[in-house]
Amino acid sequence: MALAAFFWGSSDGEKYNTFRQARLPLLISQGLRVLLIMASTFLLITTWIYGKKYTLLFLTNWGIHFNFFAITVNFITTLLVKEKEESNAKIYLWRFALVLFEIALSIEIILCILFWSFLWEGPDEYHFHQVFDILAHSAPAVFLVADFFLQKWLFRFQHIIFIIIVALVYLLINLIYVKSTGFYIYPILKWNDYFSYLIILISFVMALIIHGGFVFISIITTRKKEESSDDYSRLDSC
Repeated sequence: MALAAFFWGSSDGEKYNTFRQARLPLLISQGLRVLLIMASTFLLITTWIYGKKYTLLFLTNWGIHFNFFAITVNFITTLLVKEKEESNAKIYLWRFALVLFEIALSIEIILCILFWSFLWEGPDEYHFHQVFDILAHSAPAVFLVADFFLQKWLFRFQHIIFIIIVALVYLLINLIYVKSTGFYIYPILKWNDYFSYLIILISFVMALIIHGGFVFISIITTRKKEESSDDYSRLDSC
């Protein structure tokens, strides 16, 4: 119970179930999600074609998978879950969808910042591989931010723990691969210099700021909604 209260607060976290609170008419927001899922599917399939057995060694590709599953699960959850859900299975579904989306959004924005800040070197000529590289490190973040503004999300800061767990799991895999093979996956993460650990520290700080920022935005949006509802109530009582 204490753990559930920590992650979801009072009333089983019912206020975080906002899957029926679209910013646009529900049919339009779900239609836009279908388009995002189609674009995400293209990225996912192309990633496996290019990466093959090495696909899941790259955090970039983890992000592409998180993006695809987050938006797809959001679409399904919106179809199945009611605003005041009583079914335990559906409560777990919307909780899973929310946490998955929070993880995907933070990871993709961090990846986008790191790629354009430290990894991207503009080629002399652009071929499909270079164009896809740009898309893989930019499009998922754009898709997820777009999804954020389709729905009146309410994030919880304590969920940063889930983001940190995913990051630690990836870092462990990266460390094991680099130390066992002698080849590094990312040139900024060699594990034998101070810069690698600085990048890790910067990434964790960015995770706190980005997730905290979206928590703040979502709370402000929710308060505006509640204030608007209160205003309507006062008018009705006059």
